[in-house]
This record gives sequence, structure tokens and C-alpha cells, in this order.
Amino acid sequence: MPWHLIATAFGWRAAADEDGPMPVLVVWHPRLRRHFSGPGAWRHAVLLSIRAPAAQDATLEKDHRSRSRAMTNSAIRRFQLGAGGDDHDAPR
Repeated sequence: MPWHLIATAFGWRAAADEDGPMPVLVVWHPRLRRHFSGPGAWRHAVLLSIRAPAAQDATLEKDHRSRSRAMTNSAIRRFQLGAGGDDHDAPR
């Protein structure tokens, strides 16, 4: 499997950690705070990139969409009542 090619398509980059006696390959992503090193670094980067989001992340996204929808509905109601400054006391 061409792990290097796939990982670079997802935006992963390579660097060499030359602090020790032998340089170590480090694969990192500029937007993520993740990095991998060693012989399976490219493979781990690809697997992280194609993994589906966790259920908890999906729940948080769903809650965010619900809040956004509620705020939009509230703004529509205020507009329908009249966009003046008096709509704060209007029933919702």
C-alpha cells in the first residue's frame, strides 16, 4: 500500500528527528497536533485521516446544529414581530 502517497494527499509532512545517533522519521500534520514516528508512521497517519469521527464528536456536532437552528428560529420570530428594539418583551 502506498502509505506515503496517501498521507501526503491528506496533508501530512515528513521531518527527521536528528537528536539521537540515528535519525528518526517523524510524520506530522500542520493543522493537527498529532505526529507519528517509526516504521509505521505513514500508515498511522493515513488511518487517522480516514477514520470516521467518534460518536462523541458526532453528538457535539448535533448539539451545535440544534443550537444554531434554535438561534435562527429565534431571529426569524423577532423579524416577524418587527425588527424594532421593542421585541425583547414580545412572547416567544
